[in-house]
Amino acid sequence: MSEVRRAGAEFHNGAILGVEVSTNGPQGGDAGHGGWVEIVLTNLAMMDLGDESGNKERLIVKAGGDMEMALLASGLEWAGQELRRLAGVGTVEAQPPSS
Repeated sequence: MSEVRRAGAEFHNGAILGVEVSTNGPQGGDAGHGGWVEIVLTNLAMMDLGDESGNKERLIVKAGGDMEMALLASGLEWAGQELRRLAGVGTVEAQPPSS
């Protein structure tokens, strides 16, 4: 079993968004090889994230497999760039999570 690596940050601009990423990948193939990634967005102030259960404080995105991890990373990068372009918003610097 591979080591699980984790990173977390908070983003502040009046609202606060917590972001955590955990993965044990790559594992050399599809989800059957055991590789996975999990991204957790946590609403720390003034945002509705939502999920199927009606939870408005956390949103969890999971993927298994090396190619799926790469696709997820690319998709999220693209979404951020397009949101900035379409909405005309700038970037917010990451800060260490508060304890």
